[in-house]
Amino acid sequence: MSLNDDLKSDPLAFAQKHCIKAGDVAGGHSAADRRDVDGYKYSKMLDGDKVSYLNCWKADLGRDVTAHAPKGTYTEDEIKRAINEGADTVCITAQAASDTTTVPAWFLPWDTRGGTVALRIPPKAGYTGSYPPFFLTAAINGCSVFVSGTSQKPRVFHAGKGTGVEGDAVKVWRDMVVAVSGKTLDQLAEANKTMYIKDGATKDGKGFDTTPTAKKFEQALNRHYDPARPDNQNKDRVQIREVRPWGAFFGVCNAGGDWTFYLQENATITYDLFEKPAPQNHHFYDPIVRAFKKPKPIPGKSFSVSRPMTVRQIFPGGGGTAAMKSQWEWTTLRG
Repeated sequence: MSLNDDLKSDPLAFAQKHCIKAGDVAGGHSAADRRDVDGYKYSKMLDGDKVSYLNCWKADLGRDVTAHAPKGTYTEDEIKRAINEGADTVCITAQAASDTTTVPAWFLPWDTRGGTVALRIPPKAGYTGSYPPFFLTAAINGCSVFVSGTSQKPRVFHAGKGTGVEGDAVKVWRDMVVAVSGKTLDQLAEANKTMYIKDGATKDGKGFDTTPTAKKFEQALNRHYDPARPDNQNKDRVQIREVRPWGAFFGVCNAGGDWTFYLQENATITYDLFEKPAPQNHHFYDPIVRAFKKPKPIPGKSFSVSRPMTVRQIFPGGGGTAAMKSQWEWTTLRG
């Protein structure tokens, strides 16, 4: 099946297999009624613009690799399709017009000017026409997403700034959504950057900010590709350089009309692949100079791929995790 068919068939299983990167806007649709509420910019999706039609495609390469590649290594088309999140990421664009191949969905764009955009999803009961069972919001690269209401009639807010944020961004967006929604924090389910980019306390193996999930995933990858493992089977050809976390936010409606919303925690894995096993930390004896020397490094090729780490339920209740077949399940880095 195509990626679009896979998404239509089982959105949750799709998110457990593919990293999701949504576009910022929906072609032909836009947020309306932009106004100030207590100094915050607020807009909402009108009824005629709430449903968009999604199209999926898989990224071939990571921009962080192509940007440093020798000239002529990649075609212009490959570079245009490359994204920061790495190869194998499924990019999803939203458009107003439908066709037989696209995926109907409630789509909440991001206001690139900064502020909060809201979308109220109507209940399935009594809805006229075909009811899309999938919700998706624009890519969250530091933004916060909030859900209020009930599982039958939820309201979703996407809050973010177009430029730098003064002070604690998480608090800024909490205050913003509380102001524009009229809800208190305990009436809002929340996914924010501390959950999918960095929590301010956790460091990865190189000392950079990360999340607890990404740190555990990095450790699992390093164990998996550890050349000292007896069952390595040539895994010493792979050296993990970086595991960078990022996220996506989506929702799924069941047959009874109840919505569940999830945070997908993803990782971009940058690694080196060696044509021969990577050199170990040992010396060899050079009879010419009559001394022990380190082996010359074997040149490796750098790759960047993305894999989903886990899918966390945010609303209703929150705290749950979609079942995986194992603690860490990923497609081998080689594809």
